[in-house]
Amino acid sequence: MSLLTGRPERGFTLIELMIATSLTAIVMLALGTADATRVRIEQELRERAKINGSEEMRAALAATRLTKSLERADRIVIRNSGGGVAPGVVPGGPANRAVVQLRHVECPGTPDATCLDDPTRYSWEEYRRVGNELEYLYPVTSTCPAPQVFAAEISSFTMQFRNAKPVEPPGGDPFAPDPADNNTVEFALEWDNQLTGLDRRRHEFRQEVTSRNISYTDMNANLAPGNGDSGTGLAPAGISNPPSPCP
Repeated sequence: MSLLTGRPERGFTLIELMIATSLTAIVMLALGTADATRVRIEQELRERAKINGSEEMRAALAATRLTKSLERADRIVIRNSGGGVAPGVVPGGPANRAVVQLRHVECPGTPDATCLDDPTRYSWEEYRRVGNELEYLYPVTSTCPAPQVFAAEISSFTMQFRNAKPVEPPGGDPFAPDPADNNTVEFALEWDNQLTGLDRRRHEFRQEVTSRNISYTDMNANLAPGNGDSGTGLAPAGISNPPSPCP
């Protein structure tokens, strides 16, 4: 019976183990540094997106609130159209700085003559762009309250009455020619973070709104696509007239 013999198995020397351990440590350190850098960059991007998203979200919420206010207003007075939101509109006041006053009536239950004849049931609010902020004032009376800032980084705010119904209503149009409807307005609110390069972000919120409380036939002779007054609305003449614009 023969015995098979071979070379004895050889292990790692101490020097080889030290070299392997050092190389492993270097690789792990590089991976850890790269991972830490990636996490830091991702965190910075998330924080930047959170900041930008916050201001952009505030602008979106402001546009939504303005839409709801226009829908339930019974009188709309555009003090400054900001130049309008369509080509060819006659500018009214400083460009891109619209000022609009809205009136609302609050009646318990279905509005009746008793409620509509009561001046205390009506209230006015004002939206305007001052600097790069969209301000909101309520209630606007003979005195002006301190403004609330609804959104910052606003680069443009424009508004105009729209000619949504070119066909005359039954009985004819009370004023001819009719440049715009008194119960439909269009506004554009532009948010711009004013940064440069890849960090630049802009968003325009544009909406056409028809008030549910303003009759199409309730026209005002001075109505224009720019500045204008939608008319007396639900209130009898002389009740809750538009207040002066706030300074």
